[in-house]
Amino acid sequence: MSKYKVCKTCKSKNELVELMCIRCGGTVFEEYKETPKLKKLKLIIEDLPIKLESGDVVGREAKGEKLLALMTTISRKHARFWVEDNRWFVEDLNSSNGTYLKSLDNRVDKKTEIKDGEKLFLSRSVEIIIKI
Repeated sequence: MSKYKVCKTCKSKNELVELMCIRCGGTVFEEYKETPKLKKLKLIIEDLPIKLESGDVVGREAKGEKLLALMTTISRKHARFWVEDNRWFVEDLNSSNGTYLKSLDNRVDKKTEIKDGEKLFLSRSVEIIIKI
């Protein structure tokens, strides 16, 4: 993880050793740490991926619609996926048939963390493998 400082005048990145901004000559900086980018999320359904970014909604009329359009147990806007504090989460969007994590006994009713390799079920009939 590399560190750098940002010029308050022109917002350009500068090495920590610089005394003046390499772009505008300014001398007032803010220090930042680059955080590693979290990989995109993939939902694998029968070997077919749905690639997601933070904030995406999955459903028959949302992300993954080409794959999910004919699956009548999936709601139009079924579940939302997002990153928070470098961790992935899922939340059911009041879907008709629910979202389940790991097993059909574990219904997702609120914000729930998901991890690589876990099983997720959109309704009781669509099994998904999570790939981060």
